[in-house]
Amino acid sequence: MKFYEMGIVLKHPWEQVVQSFWQRYPNPYSKHVLTEDTVQREVVSGKLRSIRFLTKTGQGPRWADKFVPHSLVGIIEESIVDPKTQTLTTYTRNIGYSKIVSITEKVEYHQDPTNPQQTIVERKAWIESQFHISTLRRPIEAFIYDRFKKNCTKASNGFQWVLSKMWTKEPVTPPVILNDIALEAARRATTIASHANGMVNSLTKLNTLVSLQIILLTVQYSVNVATARIADKDGVGDGSEYVGEWDSNGQRNGVGQLTTPDGSVYSGQFKLGLCSGLGVLVFSDGARYEGTFSEGWFHGPGAFWRSDGMRYEGEFRGGRIWGQGLVTFSDESNGFPRHEGYFQDCRFMRRAKSGDAIQRAQKVALMARALCDQH
Repeated sequence: MKFYEMGIVLKHPWEQVVQSFWQRYPNPYSKHVLTEDTVQREVVSGKLRSIRFLTKTGQGPRWADKFVPHSLVGIIEESIVDPKTQTLTTYTRNIGYSKIVSITEKVEYHQDPTNPQQTIVERKAWIESQFHISTLRRPIEAFIYDRFKKNCTKASNGFQWVLSKMWTKEPVTPPVILNDIALEAARRATTIASHANGMVNSLTKLNTLVSLQIILLTVQYSVNVATARIADKDGVGDGSEYVGEWDSNGQRNGVGQLTTPDGSVYSGQFKLGLCSGLGVLVFSDGARYEGTFSEGWFHGPGAFWRSDGMRYEGEFRGGRIWGQGLVTFSDESNGFPRHEGYFQDCRFMRRAKSGDAIQRAQKVALMARALCDQH
């Protein structure tokens, strides 16, 4: 067995390092990384635990070609983010060719105790071959050890390149501003809820780990605005006004327009008193949602515009951004790397081409506007 250990210092605070960790690929130094997919992600005891599967290429020595039919290797990466202790720990192991050689790696990212603007990275790895031809075990371990050292240098260079791109030129909204956005979103949700004719079912609490992911912070504004469920039945006397169709039971049913006292306006379809179907919800400052509703929630394909022009186009589920979609900033850029892919419960899980979902959201938003224009 061979043991490898390396430590470096990143000139960025821990919060930036953690947010950038999920955006490491692609970069100019990671051509050997072909795919990355999130298999599982959950919050346990205040810690964010993730399991990801990566596919990488690995060129072995020529004499090993007859034992290794191709150069693709599957990798499992488990990570634990602890915001309380400000540590990110990853465990990585290969599941491909493990009978030839196994590589187990542990990396810990923690704040520099002497300088909170820096992050210390401690990397350890164990390389062991259990190859059936015992005389080849040491040569295999030696070759993999040298290759692993080179790849660690590439990984460090690539990560620092991503950090520089994300935080030097600031292609995405800085975290301080994003925290303000999240707080403003919570205030907005409460305001809208208080004027929803007294029939608000719930408000979504901000995720305590929201600051860990730049994408989550970006879209959280729209999600929290969406969580104010408009669920009024035939007027409660809070100053809201409704003009439209009713059913025989005196509930809003069909097409209509609801205006709340703060100036927010919903125009679209109702069912059993709830916003259901195509609709447009415009807030008093110009923020808006266009798309489909279900039982009062943003649900299905749709588009949300923040008042400053930032927007999300894609799929929603029960008032949460959930599915494929795209985030576009007010300058019409999509961030770096491009914030397009799969979202789950307001978290950006992985990058993926989402053209069909985006076009569907744009089409449905157009249909919702057309319905409102007709009435």
